[in-house]
Amino acid sequence: MAHHLDIDDLNDVEILQQRRRLGKGELASIAFAKRTGQAFITDDQRARTLAQSVLEPAAVQTTPHLFGWLMFHGWIGDSDKDQIIAEHRSSQRPLSAFFDEVYLTVLQYRAQSFGTNLA
Repeated sequence: MAHHLDIDDLNDVEILQQRRRLGKGELASIAFAKRTGQAFITDDQRARTLAQSVLEPAAVQTTPHLFGWLMFHGWIGDSDKDQIIAEHRSSQRPLSAFFDEVYLTVLQYRAQSFGTNLA
């Protein structure tokens, strides 16, 4: 399904007032998420801060959030974790600690879910 943004969407006063040197892509993505009620995903802390002030905080997510969701639901497996972290490290992305933290959280949720199913 195609969605279009109007100039009014991009000229949203809240977004422009808090631009904080964000690129047009981040601003357009925030405007799109606001208009369509979808989640906004970013690794940029300034974009995340701005998005949380414009959108519902739960609608603002990061790549580690996505990693955790994909891991929990089985779209990526335990064996994929190290490769994903290595790829981020090779790109000088500072996310490996967050991936490790999310992975441990996923393991805890899996254990709780498994324990619940046994009862």
